[in-house]
Amino acid sequence: MPSNRKGIFSRLWNMLQMTSDYIFGAAARIFSPGTDNYPKTGAQPYKGDPNPKK
Repeated sequence: MPSNRKGIFSRLWNMLQMTSDYIFGAAARIFSPGTDNYPKTGAQPYKGDPNPKK
């Protein structure tokens, strides 16, 4: 097989790997547990006035 064909297949394989890494990396970020760091404040009661127009 000529070296030019090997280069084409090599570049095609690299592009396929990069594309699959990109897609599977995005899926891993979507379906992984959240990393949000919210404070643990507990329940906060509402102390406002009710809407008089209701």
